[in-house]
Amino acid sequence: MRIAEDAKLITVYVNSTDQWHGQPLYAAIVHLCRERGIAGATVTRAVEGYGGSGRLHTSRLLELSENLPVRIDIVDMAERIDLSWQRWNL
Repeated sequence: MRIAEDAKLITVYVNSTDQWHGQPLYAAIVHLCRERGIAGATVTRAVEGYGGSGRLHTSRLLELSENLPVRIDIVDMAERIDLSWQRWNL
């Protein structure tokens, strides 16, 4: 879908090990975006980060390398993003 006006970007961060109904959470979010007709969604695996716990997750330490941050960028027209977010109760 080509957007010929200003778009809105939503960024969601999850852990690579987070699951929803037996599948990776990031995959479930992208699938839901596609089902809802959102213009685009991209998943990027990060190499290092920390969240609310303050615990560092990094690919440099072998024992932590399976639980890395994942960034999901979702883009569409502002009205469509806002409407979808309301439907998802997020």
